[in-house]
Amino acid sequence: MSHGTERAQVLRRALLFFVAQGSRRSLLTHLVLCRRKDDPVTTELQLRLHDGTLLPAELHNRVALNSTSESRYQSTVVDLIERKRDQEEWQRMAHAEARAMNEAKDEFLAILSHELRERERRSGIRSSRKVLHGLR
Repeated sequence: MSHGTERAQVLRRALLFFVAQGSRRSLLTHLVLCRRKDDPVTTELQLRLHDGTLLPAELHNRVALNSTSESRYQSTVVDLIERKRDQEEWQRMAHAEARAMNEAKDEFLAILSHELRERERRSGIRSSRKVLHGLR
């Protein structure tokens, strides 16, 4: 199927047809907000593609009055898949960095703890030696 044919099929159907079941309430809330505000309204939702896969998207709407003062929605849908992938990659990198920092902290504390125990042990030996030398 060509891109033009897909676009024609999309244009003939209501937006609700493409919105995933879990995002329908968000869409309805979005539309109510559009009616109440003069400013554009933006909502993230998931669209269901023809093959059933879900696509993260951002819906931008504003209400515009036509020549007969009827309200019409001007809509833009933005594909968020790249943004979501970038966010997931950033989160993976941040998690890996935090894990590495945590491991470095654990290693530092283990070394510090060992050094303090060694000093304490040596300090005890020195103190005992002083006491023994003092008894002579």
